[in-house]
Amino acid sequence: GESTADSAEAGADAGTPVNEEDKIKRIAQLAQEEAEKAEREAALKNKVLTPEENVVLFYAKSRPERRSLFQELAAANCCVMEGDSLLLETLANTTLDLRWGAGQTLHVVYLVENLLQQLRERGAHCMVVFFQCNLRFWAGLPLAWLVREQLIYNLRKTGLVPVHVFDNYWGDSWPQFLVEHNPSFVMSGDGEQAGELLGPVHGPAVAYLLRCFLVHCVSRWKSTPPFYPVHCVFYSRLAMNGLKADVWVVRASSKNAARVEPFWEEMHQDCIAQLQGTSGEAQAESLLQRFAGCSLALQGSGAAGEGLPLGA
Repeated sequence: GESTADSAEAGADAGTPVNEEDKIKRIAQLAQEEAEKAEREAALKNKVLTPEENVVLFYAKSRPERRSLFQELAAANCCVMEGDSLLLETLANTTLDLRWGAGQTLHVVYLVENLLQQLRERGAHCMVVFFQCNLRFWAGLPLAWLVREQLIYNLRKTGLVPVHVFDNYWGDSWPQFLVEHNPSFVMSGDGEQAGELLGPVHGPAVAYLLRCFLVHCVSRWKSTPPFYPVHCVFYSRLAMNGLKADVWVVRASSKNAARVEPFWEEMHQDCIAQLQGTSGEAQAESLLQRFAGCSLALQGSGAAGEGLPLGA
């Protein structure tokens, strides 16, 4: 009995130094991890971020707010809906099956017109704008070029809402339009659906460019004529309940303008470089011509071979 007790006591004594040693090692490991973390944070602070990294950081810190579309954002006055992000949101609708190709064109048009009609019934005064530079969004989904032109054509034909087409949003026409109409907000997208719909190559690029447009809206970009920032409302998670509609909004503010100022020029030039050019328009025009003679979706009057001019 005594030998057993002595053995247990010896084991306990032997275990004490081991526990203390583990504790010291653990403390040293935590100290090293804290030092490495501090080093990474210091490196990140001093790092020159790329335009993409700056836009991602701005988007992550923008903190959208939940607001009433009519009571707090005055949609009854005037609001602008960006057409390509509206199309992106609609194409992500689970009731659509793009495997049916051009046969889904009228379904897309119906979904868009239904949304616009619901907003009108609640008192919204909307205008839809398309930027031809955004044709490059659809390089990964060429069918969308067809759907886009059919949507522009139908909205203009029905007169449901005014439709305006601009070459881009960094020239003179878009700022002049904003000054003239003074919209309460611009409704756009944040590109959340782009990856799933457009694939791993085009999706992230489109999300980045849509967030560049967000920066463009909520901060004052250098333009001639100059214009003041405008709130940016997201299509995603738009919730309608009776006559009410709630949305997520990133507000235009001097704080956002100050955050954008350090990286604005580099991001602006990068955005133009990615969107400028005619290859997207040429590909879209070619696709439309191919469909013009055989697709009823492109025949406004039903006459054979009557297609739609790009951006008409």
